[in-house]
Amino acid sequence: MNAKYFYFILLFFALFSLSCRDKNYTIFSPGIINNRNCVGLFIEFTDTTTYAFISTFLSELQLNAQYINADSLFEIYMRIDSGNVSDYLSIFSNDSLVTSAIKAWPISSYPDSSTYILVTFKNYYSYQTSQNALKLINSLHGLTVLEVFAFISDAGIEVPKGQEQEWIRILKAYPFVTEVDLPVPAQPV
Repeated sequence: MNAKYFYFILLFFALFSLSCRDKNYTIFSPGIINNRNCVGLFIEFTDTTTYAFISTFLSELQLNAQYINADSLFEIYMRIDSGNVSDYLSIFSNDSLVTSAIKAWPISSYPDSSTYILVTFKNYYSYQTSQNALKLINSLHGLTVLEVFAFISDAGIEVPKGQEQEWIRILKAYPFVTEVDLPVPAQPV
């Protein structure tokens, strides 16, 4: 698995578990989940798999989903070569294709001396949306696209403890499932 996807997944699990802190359970800790003897599995699906499809699929297999992520979003990380960061953020924030636009920190491979923005667009799987996003970016002049991050369709499920490997084998047999893994427990800092 690509390193940036690993960090994205790790960040997602950390943020998701913090958002669920008041529900009295821990997402994806090995062993007991929701006071039951279950183990969490992470399933990644093909890019075009919808929320409804994933939900129905898991329901038919009688698997309990801890979360389903099928938001077809994508982020574009850009360097500002000329112009004012607040002007760009305002333009992006007022566009119907955009869910968020923020000033971003430099990614390690880019110099600290430049200014960067990260824009999240809706509907990654629509050719028209991606073309409109590119038209918007190109019309603004003064921006250089450096990275494009696509959000994957995935789900976290729970299976009975001791049956993890069997469920991994079963789930990997489906053509729309690209990956099934046990979560990697967080390591203390």
